Amino acid sequence: MASPSAQLALDRGEPSFRIEQEAAARGTRLLLSGRFTFADAAPLWNELRARPRATKKRERIDLDMQGAEYVDGGAMALLAHFRAEIYRRGGRAEFVEASESVQEIVRLYRAD
Repeated sequence: MASPSAQLALDRGEPSFRIEQEAAARGTRLLLSGRFTFADAAPLWNELRARPRATKKRERIDLDMQGAEYVDGGAMALLAHFRAEIYRRGGRAEFVEASESVQEIVRLYRAD
């Protein structure tokens, strides 16, 4: 069951997730919140594709999963690909602050 805010977003045709960016002591922190599902793959992919262009090469990016309520396999594949792209560019990206249920899928995709 979706949270009330996620359900409201679905009712308006908006993605059920949000990604915010903030500066961190060691680079950039992306704050991921809401539900990450394959149903929102297109907006998630567009959001992620724009991020490497907006960050410096060799930058560290923390993917803060504290606000992620749910992540399915399709969305995790996109997030893992994003992480691999950051590494390919010489940077470093790590999933941090994930709940135990979200951490399980991160481990399944060997993204920990």
